[in-house]
Amino acid sequence: MGDSLPYYRRKLVDLIDKHVIKILVGMHGSGKSTVFAELTDDLIEHGIAEEHIFFVDFAAVHYGETLAYDAMRDFLTATLANGEKAAVFLDGLPDIAAFDGIIGSLYINRRLNIFVSVANRPIAAALTASLPSGATTTMEVVPVCGGEEPFGSALPYAEGRPFDKRCGEYMAGLMARTVLEEIVGRRQFRDTELLRTLFCEILKALNEDLSAPKLAAKLTAKTAGRKISVHTVTDYLAAFYEALIVYPVPRFDVESGAVLRSAVRYYVTDPGGFCTFFLGQTALDKMRTALWHNAVFLALLRQGGTVYVGKSGAKIVDFVHITADNTPTYWQIAPDEAAKKAKLRVLAGIADQYPKRVLTLFDTPDENVKGIVVMNASRAVCGNFDVRDF
Repeated sequence: MGDSLPYYRRKLVDLIDKHVIKILVGMHGSGKSTVFAELTDDLIEHGIAEEHIFFVDFAAVHYGETLAYDAMRDFLTATLANGEKAAVFLDGLPDIAAFDGIIGSLYINRRLNIFVSVANRPIAAALTASLPSGATTTMEVVPVCGGEEPFGSALPYAEGRPFDKRCGEYMAGLMARTVLEEIVGRRQFRDTELLRTLFCEILKALNEDLSAPKLAAKLTAKTAGRKISVHTVTDYLAAFYEALIVYPVPRFDVESGAVLRSAVRYYVTDPGGFCTFFLGQTALDKMRTALWHNAVFLALLRQGGTVYVGKSGAKIVDFVHITADNTPTYWQIAPDEAAKKAKLRVLAGIADQYPKRVLTLFDTPDENVKGIVVMNASRAVCGNFDVRDF
């Protein structure tokens, strides 16, 4: 796979020897373990001997909590007693209850680099809350869309390549683990079929406005008249968000700068893989534009900052990406020439001078139209996408 998630690796390299606990949070299979594995060479370059780098893989069957703690304690006692630098990776931390005190005690030693990965937002939040202010830094890992790996199949699909059997098997295992462990187990939901039906409705409406009442009505219609409450839908949506499967994206009013939560669109971590697995190839064939919107959303989200769906007057701006310094960039996605012209008109009508971009889903040369950059969308969903290139 190589340097599959360079953005996160670069960020973690910058934090080596900084006295903070580095936390990666991402859905099962999103690449957290791969990022950690790729850091070994970087740690060695920073003067940490390879034998002083310790991994605890909580997904491994043989690692119970006691065994993991005993092995780590023995390792650190021998290493840090000699004044050596060391690094510990706690990969796939299943819960905070048994380990918050241990991690806190490790944090005291400034010669120790501590890396933690979790697959659920509440675990990351609980870990941060259990430690002194400023003791942690957290990054959400967004899977790369595209490439040869099964996770992130939007780009292979959109370029006409079929979703193969290996991808389907991978998605089946991934969803079983995520749904059973991170949603059903933690939230103690019992109706897994309702979870599946809700997720399918979200997939069918990618890049469309949705609300909890609208989804509740759809689910009620599909369950032979059984009344599905808005409260139930809200709880299930929150669980999908906590498990980093679904992202709710509110509207951003370009003119006022207000966030309008009355209109929300939902995007998912692997649009091509999920849609093929849950809806089938026939449904997927009708979703090409929606898949690309989802893939571009993920590519922008991976850059940090916040991503919204924009509103300029009565017109929609597909995405507004606001960086940490509060600078917005406006992104439009055009499936054909007519849409490109319409999207350009919307961006031209925005009075401010912030960057404006149109990504096309058809062959077209890169161009600059009165300050608006136009280019093909393929670049926006590859692993090396960087907004600074535009």
